[in-house]
Parts: sequence; structure tokens; C-alpha cells
Amino acid sequence: MGIKHYKPGEHPGKFVGFRVTASWNQEYRQEYFDTFDAETQDDCDPYFKQQHLKAQILDLQWELESLDYQYQQFVTRNHPGTKPHRGLGFQGMTIGFLRAHGDQWEPCFLVNRSKDKADESTRKGRIVIPLKKHLFSDAWKLATNHWVEENEIRPEDIERIRKQPPSPEQFKELRRYMNEVEGCDIPVKSLHPVFAEQREMIRSSRLLEQSAKNGRTLPAHPKQEIDKGILLDVESWFAEEVESYRPGTS
Repeated sequence: MGIKHYKPGEHPGKFVGFRVTASWNQEYRQEYFDTFDAETQDDCDPYFKQQHLKAQILDLQWELESLDYQYQQFVTRNHPGTKPHRGLGFQGMTIGFLRAHGDQWEPCFLVNRSKDKADESTRKGRIVIPLKKHLFSDAWKLATNHWVEENEIRPEDIERIRKQPPSPEQFKELRRYMNEVEGCDIPVKSLHPVFAEQREMIRSSRLLEQSAKNGRTLPAHPKQEIDKGILLDVESWFAEEVESYRPGTS
């Protein structure tokens, strides 16, 4: 984007005036504002100054449109360079498995730090939120808080994204992909923190059911009720975990 002023004799087509250009989303724009009728080719001439202002206004309008397009891409699309199964539907944060101690793999949320806040001494421009230290919903809340702090996000998008955490199933798919395609060896037990909260919810739900059958009342679990989809996820996790401890499995 920008404004190019052509003085007499500078343009191959003999154009005199201002050309405004812009390009985003694979779209190229340009518009011309001629100053042929100006008595002098400078801002002292009213017509020249009028055309110059029109060019400046259009340049600013296109810049604002471009910035809005870039923002919408940031909050609604994965970055083009995001590897499979890591994206969350917006940019600046992903999920992952990182080696914590030796061969131990830990699931986590990864928040990219803005360039002016990245700590060069750590050689890492990201904030790591390990699920080992937080329940899934708490880790998501903490990660999104960091993401908001690192980026200028509009209130409506903050609210929308906070209400759309990834499914624990995505960590299972990422583990499978990293093992089968990227050559990693992440054991199934590394998924344990991902489902810790769901297991607690199931335990509380069953206690409540048992209590109701026995005619007793227990305090309700503070977390939201789980649906059948989550139950199936956790039961699948249990089955996979049991299988992993059989002889000959990883």
C-alpha cells in the first residue's frame, strides 16, 4: 500500500498526479488521481491539494480494510504454517506435546509471545501451559488469558474463543499423528492429564447417582455436567490405557 506521485515526464504514459495501490487477500487494487488541471504541481494549488487529499484518504481506507482483514484471519483461521492437529481455529496459540524431563512427554497449550515481549534469553518466544499442572478447563482459561494479553483482541472475539475450548480428542489425534507421521514415541499415559478433569466429573456423577439410589444427597460437583460424547472419550482413554500396559505394547 502507498501513494506514488508522478511529476510531469515521470510516467511512461504521460500521467501526472497520484497513484494509490494496495494488495491483500490475493487482490491488487489501484486508483489514479490526476493533477493535469492544476496550475502548479504542489500543495499550493487548490486542485492539486484536493487530489492529494483524496489519494491520502483512499490510502488510509485501504490500509484500515487490510488491517481488518488481517485481524479476521488471525482470530478465525489457523496460521498457514501450523502443523496438522495443532491448530485451534485462530492464530497465536496451539496445542502440543513437549518433552519435560528426559523421555517424558507432556500435553500443553502453547501461546506465542508478541515480538516485543519474547524473551530472547530463553530462545523461546512462547508461553507453555502444561496440563500436568492444571485441569483442562483451568489450563484453557489460563492460556486464553495469556493469548489476550499478548494480542490486541476485540471483546466479542475474546468471549467467543474462551467458550470454544478444543476437545480432548484433539490431543489423542495429535499424539497419534506425531507417533505415526513424525516418528515420535509418545506413550498413551501422556494423555492422562488431558482426561483428569473428565475422570473426576465421571466419578462425581457416579457418586451422585449412587447417593440418589441410597436416598442420600451429596454436594453437586462444581464443574458443568458432561455429555455422552465426553463419557465415550474418557472410556476410550481408559480402554487404550489398559491396552498399553499389556505385554508387547508401548
